[in-house]
Amino acid sequence: MVDTINIAIRLMCKAHPHGRLGMAADMGMTIDQFHNHLYRKCGSRFFSLDELEHMEDLTGTTHLAEYFANRKRMTLVDVSTVEKVDKVDLYDIELSNIATAGKR
Repeated sequence: MVDTINIAIRLMCKAHPHGRLGMAADMGMTIDQFHNHLYRKCGSRFFSLDELEHMEDLTGTTHLAEYFANRKRMTLVDVSTVEKVDKVDLYDIELSNIATAGKR
């Protein structure tokens, strides 16, 4: 589960073929600049939403979306599977969501 934005960024960096160094390079930053943004060091700002979305696009992951969904206690659903879902599946999904909400 992606609980914090920093975890989402770490997971996206792990998913990048060349890790953090590759992510920094693809973002047009040095690794030091990347770390300064990530840890808000040396007066650097955190990543913008556009930069975060770019990281997610580079890696083909959904970690950023998972973070935002988790932040609002929501569940992501893959759109491509929605067409294949019948009423029984919807009922199972609803029960699973209720059970998950009860665990929080």
